[in-house]
Amino acid sequence: MTEILKQDQFAPMSVADQVIQIFAANEGFTDDIDVKDVARFESELVDHVYCVCPALYEEIMAGKKLSADTRSELREAVRTFRQAF
Repeated sequence: MTEILKQDQFAPMSVADQVIQIFAANEGFTDDIDVKDVARFESELVDHVYCVCPALYEEIMAGKKLSADTRSELREAVRTFRQAF
C-alpha cells in the first residue's frame, strides 16, 4: 500500500485520483501486482476512469461521500480495467 500514494514532488494528485487509487488498493485490486508495476497500474487506472467513466469521475470530484451505487460503479470500472491490465 505504500506505493499507492507516492507522488512526484511537483506533480500532486487530485483528491479524486487519490480516492480512486485508495479504493482500488482497499478492494484488493493491487494485491497481486508486482510492486514495480503499481505506479503504472494506478496512473492508468485513473486515466481509464477519467476517460471511460467521466460521470463517475465527476461524481468523485464532487468530494461527497461515495454512495453505494457510486462504489459499485467504481468497483466495476476497476474490475474491467484490471482484467485488461
